[in-house]
Amino acid sequence: MLGKLLNFEFKLHTRQIGFWVASAILAVLAVLFISTDMFAVNTTGERLKSNGALTIAVQIGALSMLSLFFGAVYVVTGYMRDDTSKATEYIHATPVTTFDMVVSRMLGVCLAIFLVVFAGVAGLFVGQFAPWADAASFGPVNPFYFLYAMLVFLIPNTIIVGGLFTLVAGLTRNRAIVYVSAVALFVLYTMAGLLPLDTTPKVILALVDPFGINAAGLDTVGWPAAEQNTNLPPLSGYLGLNRLVWGGIGLGVFYASFKLFKRGIVSANTKAAFDAADEDSALEARNIIPSLAPGRGGFAAFMTRFRYEYLTTISSVAFMILMALAVSLFALVLFVTIKLSASGTILTNSFMARAAFGSLTLPLQIAIIFFSGEIIWRDKTHGFYEILDTTPVRNWPLMLGKWAGLSAMVVTVVLGASLVGIVAQLILSDVPVNLGTHLTLPLVGAIPGLLLSVALVMFVQNFMPNRIVGMVASAIMLGVFSIGIFFVPFYHPLMGYGSVPLGGYSEINGIGDTLRYKWFLLYWGSLAALFAIVSIWLWRRGTQAS
Repeated sequence: MLGKLLNFEFKLHTRQIGFWVASAILAVLAVLFISTDMFAVNTTGERLKSNGALTIAVQIGALSMLSLFFGAVYVVTGYMRDDTSKATEYIHATPVTTFDMVVSRMLGVCLAIFLVVFAGVAGLFVGQFAPWADAASFGPVNPFYFLYAMLVFLIPNTIIVGGLFTLVAGLTRNRAIVYVSAVALFVLYTMAGLLPLDTTPKVILALVDPFGINAAGLDTVGWPAAEQNTNLPPLSGYLGLNRLVWGGIGLGVFYASFKLFKRGIVSANTKAAFDAADEDSALEARNIIPSLAPGRGGFAAFMTRFRYEYLTTISSVAFMILMALAVSLFALVLFVTIKLSASGTILTNSFMARAAFGSLTLPLQIAIIFFSGEIIWRDKTHGFYEILDTTPVRNWPLMLGKWAGLSAMVVTVVLGASLVGIVAQLILSDVPVNLGTHLTLPLVGAIPGLLLSVALVMFVQNFMPNRIVGMVASAIMLGVFSIGIFFVPFYHPLMGYGSVPLGGYSEINGIGDTLRYKWFLLYWGSLAALFAIVSIWLWRRGTQAS
């Protein structure tokens, strides 16, 4: 039975279009990464080979970090599919043993994660033979470098991530919490990278990184190019300790997931829980339908939809966790700056304002991607789209209400970060608070770019076949335009979507010349408006999206 279930899990994951799209994109990017100068990775001299032993190990280690996001997706679609498809009682009424059911799903999730990331590893290997690649930048081809890196980085990291997410899914039965746990782990990894190298014990630096990259760096620091090209990071040092500790943690959380797994109605999916879910859907209908009735204006329908999307988003557990992580990241930035910085940074208004919304950049971009999928697909997820399709209201109030709800969430977060920055300055700094600085920098310097990201992500989500594919496509688009586009040889500022340069700013004179800022804002704002118009015009509403 276990073998049949494993075969079913394998087919379930590999038949999804998102699996093949993600694998193809990773493979292509990996080929370009190793075979072209578009993505430069060699920074220590000409003698360092693109396919050297240490370079390949670090690249595969970095690729394994993507298991964070793919792992969350496959845990939801595989391990939690009974809950998301509302088929819990049907599945758990079968004579399949709990051991076979749980183990097959866990192994299926890990296999799916491994195969997607392995596509990137395959792309790195194939890229060595690309006809356009510079032969002088490559050394002898050695498949053992790739095999070693997969055994040391990819497989253990897959087990760690898969075990952690299955444990979260088993305890919460909430897909939003699973997605947020991926963000949490990534933010915690980022926070660990802020620890100063000169004062933090090396053992701590090696163990705070669950992916082993920092540990490999500690073992190989100071290696000349000749050693980096031929020697792999040893397992006798910090890397071996890291793999031993985190590998044990991964196996431990897998065991905990199995022991804590509960079947059928023993879990949270009782009749009361179903009644509560039905009550939520009914409440949504009662709140929205009156404003969509004949005779009501489009603006009233827009405001109703906007309020619902905004309030539902900011009151969700996932949103609260993300914001708590952002505040923690801001607190760590301040701690490192104040306590561990040798330069004695003065906590001015400008510094505090930039640190406050700067620490939010990554969490907020991820929140935009996640909540865009939730908002666009919420009607179908709640089984509400058929009721919505019977209303006489036009497309624009419903679509713009969704866009405005996500945009308002972004503004709320940025202004909340400004408030945190003000409070922190009052407590930690002797510099008087300048409200103009704390409001001007985020409102003018941060919010326009973030709202343009909202427009791009919502536009992409509107034309995707499902929420998961939309989230992956949105993340890729944001990554391309925020990072990848700058490596294009013919890059021009008009190609960097959402880039609205503010120019110089001082607390005495305020913003300098704003002419360039205004033109860029008009340029990108016009494109965002076009996105909105096309989305409204081509929106697959209601049953058309099923």
